[in-house]
Amino acid sequence: TYYDELKKQQAEYATKKDELIKKAKEISEKGEYTREDTAAMKELNVLWKEVPTCGRYRDERLWRKFKGLMDGYFMELKRINEEKHENWKQRMEDAKVRKQELINDQESQINRLEHLTKELLGESAIEEVEAKIEDKKQLIDKLKEEIADIDNTLKDE
Repeated sequence: TYYDELKKQQAEYATKKDELIKKAKEISEKGEYTREDTAAMKELNVLWKEVPTCGRYRDERLWRKFKGLMDGYFMELKRINEEKHENWKQRMEDAKVRKQELINDQESQINRLEHLTKELLGESAIEEVEAKIEDKKQLIDKLKEEIADIDNTLKDE
C-alpha cells in the first residue's frame, strides 16, 4: 500500500541521514580541522539537504544530532583559526620589536663610530669608518621600511 511504501522510503532516507551523521562524527572526532575535512563537512551539509524527509519526528531527531556535530566542528574550527591569527599577530609584533632593537643598536654604533672619527688622525681610517656608518644607516632605513610594512599588514586585519 501507499503507506507501506512511504514508510519504506522514509526508512531508506533515515538510513542515508544516519550515514551522514556517522561521517560527520568521524570527521569531528578526528579533530584535525584541515581544509579537506572542512570541505567534507560542508559537502555533508549539502548532501543532507538533498535527502528527503524521513518523517517529521525522526527527521527532527536526526537533524539535531547532525546539526550538533556541524556546530561543534565549526565552532572549534573558528576558535583554532582565531588562535592562529592571534599567534600570527604576536609574531608580527615581536618582529617589530626585534627590528626596533636592531635600529637602536645600529644607531648606537653609528654614534660611537662618529665619535671615533673625530679622534682618528688617519684619512683612510676616517673614510673606512664613514663607509661603515653609511652601511649602518642603510640597514636602519631597510629595517624602518620593514616595520612600516608590518604595521600596514596589521592595520589591514
